[in-house]
Amino acid sequence: MLSDPELFINFHDAVDPSVLDEGERVRTYGYFRKFIRPPFAALSKRGDGLLKVICQEIIYEYFGAANGKLINLILDLVTSNETWRHFAIAYEIDRYVVGQQRNKLTDKFWADMWEAYWGALFIERRLWNDDDEDLVSVLRVLLYFRIGPLLPEFGVDPFFTSERAQNLPRVIPKGDIDTVVVRDHASLNLSPEVKKNVGDLGYRAKIKSTSRHDVDICIFSEIRDDAISNSILYCSAPWSIPSPSTANN
Repeated sequence: MLSDPELFINFHDAVDPSVLDEGERVRTYGYFRKFIRPPFAALSKRGDGLLKVICQEIIYEYFGAANGKLINLILDLVTSNETWRHFAIAYEIDRYVVGQQRNKLTDKFWADMWEAYWGALFIERRLWNDDDEDLVSVLRVLLYFRIGPLLPEFGVDPFFTSERAQNLPRVIPKGDIDTVVVRDHASLNLSPEVKKNVGDLGYRAKIKSTSRHDVDICIFSEIRDDAISNSILYCSAPWSIPSPSTANN
């Protein structure tokens, strides 16, 4: 919750009260935005920029900076007006803002409120010369809720679907690894036009189910050879192999 009085007032007094005299015309966001006060608009703009930068760093942690196509699509998804609108509604951000109630299904002002609130939170920390790691941690969890289904197939860390992964040999032959072209995922909500422009997202490397290793490990990369080599490198890591003492128990 905001504690700085000026920041709170700038957020709270978001809209010129005269908007209430405009009747039906303010139902459209394009007309309504004329009544948004400059201090609130500035918070929203700053919050929009800060959220994009911080969310991008979080996405890098989850999905790796090298996978450019995927990173851009996920960043557009999580920082979209639709995502922010849903979060603003879930956390009832409108309770802290004086102004006309807006349509929860379509109105962009919900996203404005979310961006302005986070802009104020980050600015307040800087005023107090405090760090913002707790705010970043909250965003990290919120993003996980939004893009969690993508992690098993695109995350930096490989996704194991078998407990027998610990029984892998130290070296996996390249011929035992198969790759699958990844073109889409339901959680990305890609439009037909975006799919056409982006093309293939990358490759998912998996140990062949018919191989003698009998284990399913998925590692994604935008480059096919990287997906294969990363799979081999991961499986050969010492910490992925049972120690002799463990194996004898």
